[in-house]
Amino acid sequence: MDGYRPPVKITDAIKKFPSPESLTDIRAWFGLVNQVNYSLAQCDMMAPFRELLSKKNKFYWDDTLERLFEESKDRIIALIHEGVKTFEMDRVTCLTTDWSKNGLGFTLSQKHCSCPKPNDSTWNPLCGKGHWKLVQAGSRFTTPAESRYSPPEGEALAVVYGLQQC
Repeated sequence: MDGYRPPVKITDAIKKFPSPESLTDIRAWFGLVNQVNYSLAQCDMMAPFRELLSKKNKFYWDDTLERLFEESKDRIIALIHEGVKTFEMDRVTCLTTDWSKNGLGFTLSQKHCSCPKPNDSTWNPLCGKGHWKLVQAGSRFTTPAESRYSPPEGEALAVVYGLQQC
């Protein structure tokens, strides 16, 4: 009732996903990861596998990629374990955004604690571990033009994208 957690069949699918042997297998891996958290595909943990998505690159798989692949499965399951909470109108809400030359993203979180909110502008919405719960997250790759934005323009783009998505 308070949110969504990935079903056991999805976490089992992640745990049991076989080592990729082709471009199709890598695409299937990214598809599965995107089902549970569509911002994970752009994170650093998935970077070693992203270059394998291109048809221009010859597919390869070595011991290093195998180790990173197995580590990524464990980390993904740990990251999605709590799931996302249902948005509640009466809770304090925070939209955080970020932009880089490669992509942009956002998280929408709500406060689930009774910590007092300071009255000054230096208030940080991360008052304690587990006090804020994820409600929504999203990301996308930048277009070639967006990758050339100046940092203030890129950060503004991320804010607009986050607001539009939420």
